[in-house]
Amino acid sequence: MHSPREQLLDKYESVENEEWMAEPEAVEAVEDELESIEAELMDLTSHGAFRKYLVRYIKEEKRRYKQGDVSEPLCDCGDIYCDLRRGTLPAAFRSGGIDSDSIDEFLLQHEGDGRVLTDAHKHYSKQLGELKTRLRVVHRKLIENGDH
Repeated sequence: MHSPREQLLDKYESVENEEWMAEPEAVEAVEDELESIEAELMDLTSHGAFRKYLVRYIKEEKRRYKQGDVSEPLCDCGDIYCDLRRGTLPAAFRSGGIDSDSIDEFLLQHEGDGRVLTDAHKHYSKQLGELKTRLRVVHRKLIENGDH
């Protein structure tokens, strides 16, 4: 089974294929949306994209927690040196790949809940899903307005 990232890239490829076969008017009708999707797609799927997303997410959650916008700590473990509690990417992820399996493995071995990791992964997956939905809409418009 393909990962959500791979599914998204597959969907994008099918939209690109449809774009080549569609009438120019159909392509023009979805051009702005497709450009927006392409920019987001590059941001979410380029090499190291999830790591960058995770770093930004952890920093933002740290800021929100310090300002009192969020009441739950980034991690509820008792380790004062916990990278997550301090608002940084855990050492386990600094050199290796990060995916749902590596997050699960880290959380199994970690004393705390690592809330910020699970939340970041959920939000990232949600963004991938929303982008895939937008691609479906563009694909449908190309098919409906195209001349096959």
